[in-house]
Amino acid sequence: MKHTNTHICLNLTTKQVCVYGNKKVKSGVIQTLHGQYDAHWNVKNELIKLDDLNIPADSMIRVARRFGTNLERLHKELSADENELTAIMNTEHKAILLSFKNRDAAEQVKPLRQKILSYIEKSEKDHTEVERLGECTACFDEICDSENMYILQVCGHVYCVECARSTIRYGLNDKRLPLCCDNPDCGKPFCLKDILALTTRFVRGGLQRLVDVMRDVFVQKNFEDYCYCFRPTCPGVVKKEGTETWVCPLCYGKQCAKCAHQFHKGYTCEQYMNLISINEWMDRSPNRKKCPSCSMGIEKISGCNHVHCVFCHRSICWVCMQHFPNATQCYDHLNATHGNVY
Repeated sequence: MKHTNTHICLNLTTKQVCVYGNKKVKSGVIQTLHGQYDAHWNVKNELIKLDDLNIPADSMIRVARRFGTNLERLHKELSADENELTAIMNTEHKAILLSFKNRDAAEQVKPLRQKILSYIEKSEKDHTEVERLGECTACFDEICDSENMYILQVCGHVYCVECARSTIRYGLNDKRLPLCCDNPDCGKPFCLKDILALTTRFVRGGLQRLVDVMRDVFVQKNFEDYCYCFRPTCPGVVKKEGTETWVCPLCYGKQCAKCAHQFHKGYTCEQYMNLISINEWMDRSPNRKKCPSCSMGIEKISGCNHVHCVFCHRSICWVCMQHFPNATQCYDHLNATHGNVY
């Protein structure tokens, strides 16, 4: 943009690229963008379905261990240009997708395919080609790569890295603390060092997620003595000390010791609740009433005296507040009882 003195804007909503600037320069920029787009999408693919070749069930795992999940080590061995030839593995469907952009890259597909199949055949004959490091405590698979192995600090049980991360991830999602070893004869906890090592980049929220879950579990287990701060944006936990007010240690907000809402000096709890309840909202206008079926607040702005509740989906007569399962019955009632629908 600096060289052409133009401004290029990408609109993700309309999926358009807008170019602003001098008309002559702008046409050159658009032509360049078209060329880059065509080059990016002018890619040919070839799918190697290993499932059709009568190979061992664990062959994809062996290939991933030997060459990397995207065959990056195989690229280096063949001196292949990763910008022209890429490979993506799908272990579930036992397939490898090869993508190439030009004829030179296409010529490398055949030796790439042959090297993969030769390795699978060799590994089937010789299971000792990789040193066995142990068995994952969670999935029971062999761990044959030290980079894919994690040993718990407290109990020393072995996990593959993904299983260890999954144990932490699911434990945090289910608010299941403490996080413990999956070995049925162990049950010892993950320590903070384990969690930091495994969550820094791979579990959403990382340490902060752990802190939030620990807070929630603590309040749930000690609800008689602790509660959350009444302010939604404050993460504080308040100790229920005092007969009139409790004070949050983070934001210093005061809350009522009887109803746990914001401290309401000069008002009883009932008076304060009425102030913030739906009753206050309805009292402000005669066009607001409670649904006779579910008690949710309804406001009638205009139109006939048939009102539809969006919560319980009952049809309501606004004159006498009788409710019906559908609009037809409600209109029949309005005409028969009140003379018309208005």
